[in-house]
Amino acid sequence: MVLEYLSLETGRMLSDTFDAFRGEQTRRERLLRGISRLMLSLARVPQARIRSFQFHDDGTVTLTNRPLSCSVMILENDGAPRTMVRDETYSCTDAFVSDMLTFHDHRFLSQPNAIYSENDGRGQMAVTALLRVLSHRHVRRDLRNGPFVLQLTDLHASNLLVDDEWNVTGLIDIVCTCALPLEMLEAPYWLTGCAIDDVEGDEMGRFDEVRWEFMRMFE
Repeated sequence: MVLEYLSLETGRMLSDTFDAFRGEQTRRERLLRGISRLMLSLARVPQARIRSFQFHDDGTVTLTNRPLSCSVMILENDGAPRTMVRDETYSCTDAFVSDMLTFHDHRFLSQPNAIYSENDGRGQMAVTALLRVLSHRHVRRDLRNGPFVLQLTDLHASNLLVDDEWNVTGLIDIVCTCALPLEMLEAPYWLTGCAIDDVEGDEMGRFDEVRWEFMRMFE
Protein backbone atom coordinates (compact mmCIF):
# COMPACT_ATOMS: atom_id res chain seq x y z
CA MET A 1 0.00 0.00 0.00
CA VAL A 2 1.58 3.30 -1.13
CA LEU A 3 0.65 6.11 1.26
CA GLU A 4 2.74 8.88 -0.28
CA TYR A 5 5.38 9.28 -2.99
CA LEU A 6 8.38 11.48 -2.18
CA SER A 7 10.28 12.54 -5.29
CA LEU A 8 13.89 13.73 -5.52
CA GLU A 9 12.52 17.27 -5.44
CA THR A 10 11.52 16.67 -1.81
CA GLY A 11 15.09 15.90 -0.80
CA ARG A 12 17.85 13.29 -0.66
CA MET A 13 18.57 10.68 1.98
CA LEU A 14 20.75 12.16 4.69
CA SER A 15 23.03 9.12 4.40
CA ASP A 16 24.11 10.31 0.92
CA THR A 17 26.00 13.27 2.40
CA PHE A 18 26.23 12.49 6.11
CA ASP A 19 29.87 11.37 6.22
CA ALA A 20 30.99 14.28 4.06
CA PHE A 21 29.33 17.07 6.07
CA ARG A 22 28.60 15.78 9.60
CA GLY A 23 31.50 17.83 10.96
CA GLU A 24 30.10 21.07 9.53
CA GLN A 25 28.52 23.08 12.36
CA THR A 26 25.85 24.97 10.39
CA ARG A 27 24.49 21.93 8.57
CA ARG A 28 24.53 19.85 11.76
CA GLU A 29 22.55 22.51 13.65
CA ARG A 30 19.88 22.51 10.94
CA LEU A 31 19.69 18.73 11.10
CA LEU A 32 19.44 18.63 14.90
CA ARG A 33 16.76 21.33 14.85
CA GLY A 34 14.76 19.36 12.30
CA ILE A 35 14.97 16.12 14.29
CA SER A 36 13.99 17.91 17.50
CA ARG A 37 10.92 19.35 15.77
CA LEU A 38 9.93 15.88 14.57
CA MET A 39 10.19 14.52 18.10
CA LEU A 40 8.21 17.41 19.58
CA SER A 41 5.53 17.10 16.91
CA LEU A 42 5.04 13.40 17.65
CA ALA A 43 5.02 13.99 21.41
CA ARG A 44 2.46 16.79 21.21
CA VAL A 45 -0.50 14.43 21.62
CA PRO A 46 -0.15 12.36 24.85
CA GLN A 47 -1.05 8.67 24.70
CA ALA A 48 -2.77 6.67 27.43
CA ARG A 49 -1.07 3.35 26.63
CA ILE A 50 2.24 1.92 25.43
CA ARG A 51 1.45 0.53 21.98
CA SER A 52 2.10 0.82 18.23
CA PHE A 53 0.22 1.22 14.97
CA GLN A 54 -1.79 -1.56 13.37
CA PHE A 55 -2.48 -1.46 9.62
CA HIS A 56 -5.81 -3.03 8.66
CA ASP A 57 -6.91 -4.61 5.38
CA ASP A 58 -9.39 -1.79 4.73
CA GLY A 59 -6.58 0.79 4.72
CA THR A 60 -7.23 2.19 8.18
CA VAL A 61 -4.53 2.60 10.82
CA THR A 62 -5.12 2.34 14.58
CA LEU A 63 -2.96 2.48 17.71
CA THR A 64 -4.00 -0.97 18.90
CA ASN A 65 -0.92 -3.13 18.35
CA ARG A 66 1.64 -4.36 20.88
CA PRO A 67 4.66 -2.01 21.19
CA LEU A 68 6.55 -3.36 18.17
CA SER A 69 9.80 -1.39 18.00
CA CYS A 70 12.35 -1.79 15.22
CA SER A 71 14.75 -3.74 17.42
CA VAL A 72 12.04 -6.17 18.56
CA MET A 73 10.95 -6.70 14.94
CA ILE A 74 14.53 -7.47 13.86
CA LEU A 75 15.11 -9.91 16.74
CA GLU A 76 11.81 -11.72 16.09
CA ASN A 77 12.65 -12.02 12.40
CA ASP A 78 15.97 -13.57 13.46
CA GLY A 79 14.15 -16.23 15.47
CA ALA A 80 13.44 -14.75 18.89
CA PRO A 81 10.10 -16.11 20.21
CA ARG A 82 7.23 -13.66 20.56
CA THR A 83 6.44 -12.96 24.22
CA MET A 84 3.80 -10.24 23.74
CA VAL A 85 0.52 -11.13 22.07
CA ARG A 86 -0.50 -9.02 19.11
CA ASP A 87 -3.10 -6.85 20.84
CA GLU A 88 -1.30 -6.49 24.19
CA THR A 89 -0.80 -2.85 25.18
CA TYR A 90 0.39 -1.37 28.47
CA SER A 91 -0.86 1.32 30.82
CA CYS A 92 2.14 0.99 33.16
CA THR A 93 5.85 1.39 32.39
CA ASP A 94 6.89 -1.24 34.96
CA ALA A 95 4.91 -4.02 33.26
CA PHE A 96 6.29 -3.03 29.86
CA VAL A 97 9.90 -3.06 31.12
CA SER A 98 9.38 -6.43 32.80
CA ASP A 99 7.97 -7.98 29.61
CA MET A 100 10.80 -6.52 27.53
CA LEU A 101 13.37 -8.10 29.86
CA THR A 102 11.50 -11.41 29.58
CA PHE A 103 11.60 -11.07 25.79
CA HIS A 104 15.39 -10.67 25.88
CA ASP A 105 15.69 -13.67 28.22
CA HIS A 106 13.81 -15.83 25.70
CA ARG A 107 15.80 -14.37 22.82
CA PHE A 108 19.04 -15.31 24.58
CA LEU A 109 17.88 -18.85 25.38
CA SER A 110 16.56 -19.55 21.87
CA GLN A 111 19.56 -18.24 19.90
CA PRO A 112 22.13 -21.01 19.20
CA ASN A 113 24.96 -18.52 18.57
CA ALA A 114 24.04 -16.06 21.33
CA ILE A 115 27.48 -16.21 22.95
CA TYR A 116 31.09 -16.37 21.79
CA SER A 117 32.50 -18.03 24.90
CA GLU A 118 31.68 -19.00 28.47
CA ASN A 119 32.88 -15.61 29.72
CA ASP A 120 30.74 -13.82 27.13
CA GLY A 121 27.72 -15.86 28.23
CA ARG A 122 28.28 -15.03 31.87
CA GLY A 123 28.69 -11.38 30.96
CA GLN A 124 25.41 -11.25 29.03
CA MET A 125 23.53 -12.98 31.84
CA ALA A 126 25.05 -10.57 34.36
CA VAL A 127 23.86 -7.60 32.29
CA THR A 128 20.32 -9.01 32.19
CA ALA A 129 20.33 -9.58 35.95
CA LEU A 130 21.58 -6.03 36.57
CA LEU A 131 18.88 -4.62 34.30
CA ARG A 132 16.20 -6.36 36.35
CA VAL A 133 17.70 -5.08 39.61
CA LEU A 134 18.25 -1.49 38.47
CA SER A 135 15.41 -0.88 36.00
CA HIS A 136 13.18 0.71 38.66
CA ARG A 137 15.77 3.47 39.11
CA HIS A 138 15.18 4.59 35.53
CA VAL A 139 11.37 4.71 35.77
CA ARG A 140 9.93 7.94 37.15
CA ARG A 141 7.14 7.23 39.62
CA ASP A 142 5.18 10.29 38.49
CA LEU A 143 5.20 9.00 34.89
CA ARG A 144 4.89 5.24 35.37
CA ASN A 145 1.20 5.36 34.33
CA GLY A 146 1.73 7.85 31.53
CA PRO A 147 1.31 9.97 29.65
CA PHE A 148 3.26 8.18 26.92
CA VAL A 149 4.40 9.72 23.64
CA LEU A 150 4.88 8.60 20.05
CA GLN A 151 8.53 7.93 19.23
CA LEU A 152 10.45 6.91 16.11
CA THR A 153 12.24 3.63 16.85
CA ASP A 154 13.79 3.33 13.37
CA LEU A 155 15.23 6.81 12.90
CA HIS A 156 18.49 6.68 10.94
CA ALA A 157 20.27 8.62 8.23
CA SER A 158 18.62 6.72 5.36
CA ASN A 159 15.10 7.43 6.64
CA LEU A 160 15.54 11.20 6.80
CA LEU A 161 15.24 13.32 3.66
CA VAL A 162 17.10 16.64 3.63
CA ASP A 163 17.83 19.45 1.19
CA ASP A 164 21.34 20.59 0.27
CA GLU A 165 21.60 22.61 3.49
CA TRP A 166 20.41 19.70 5.68
CA ASN A 167 16.99 21.11 6.46
CA VAL A 168 14.76 18.08 7.13
CA THR A 169 12.20 17.85 4.32
CA GLY A 170 10.78 14.35 4.69
CA LEU A 171 10.65 11.15 6.72
CA ILE A 172 10.15 7.62 5.40
CA ASP A 173 9.63 4.15 6.89
CA ILE A 174 7.64 5.15 9.96
CA VAL A 175 6.01 1.74 10.45
CA CYS A 176 7.96 1.18 13.70
CA THR A 177 6.58 4.29 15.42
CA CYS A 178 5.46 3.42 18.97
CA ALA A 179 3.86 5.14 21.94
CA LEU A 180 6.53 4.68 24.62
CA PRO A 181 7.52 6.03 28.04
CA LEU A 182 9.01 9.52 28.11
CA GLU A 183 12.18 8.05 29.64
CA MET A 184 12.94 6.42 26.28
CA LEU A 185 13.31 9.70 24.41
CA GLU A 186 16.98 10.01 23.43
CA ALA A 187 19.43 11.57 21.01
CA PRO A 188 20.10 9.33 17.97
CA TYR A 189 23.27 7.34 18.67
CA TRP A 190 24.53 7.73 15.07
CA LEU A 191 24.97 11.52 15.17
CA THR A 192 28.77 11.18 15.27
CA GLY A 193 28.86 8.51 12.55
CA CYS A 194 29.56 5.56 14.89
CA ALA A 195 27.78 2.27 15.38
CA ILE A 196 26.13 2.02 18.79
CA ASP A 197 28.77 -0.38 20.15
CA ASP A 198 31.57 1.96 19.04
CA VAL A 199 30.37 4.87 21.20
CA GLU A 200 32.97 4.45 23.94
CA GLY A 201 36.23 6.04 25.04
CA ASP A 202 37.03 9.16 23.01
CA GLU A 203 33.96 8.55 20.85
CA MET A 204 31.76 8.80 23.94
CA GLY A 205 33.14 12.28 24.61
CA ARG A 206 32.45 13.38 21.02
CA PHE A 207 28.95 11.93 21.16
CA ASP A 208 28.24 13.68 24.46
CA GLU A 209 29.15 17.04 22.92
CA VAL A 210 26.73 16.50 20.03
CA ARG A 211 24.10 15.15 22.44
CA TRP A 212 24.17 18.36 24.49
CA GLU A 213 24.02 20.38 21.28
CA PHE A 214 20.94 18.37 20.31
CA MET A 215 19.28 18.83 23.71
CA ARG A 216 19.73 22.61 23.52
CA MET A 217 17.54 22.59 20.40
CA PHE A 218 14.55 21.80 22.65
CA GLU A 219 14.94 24.99 24.71
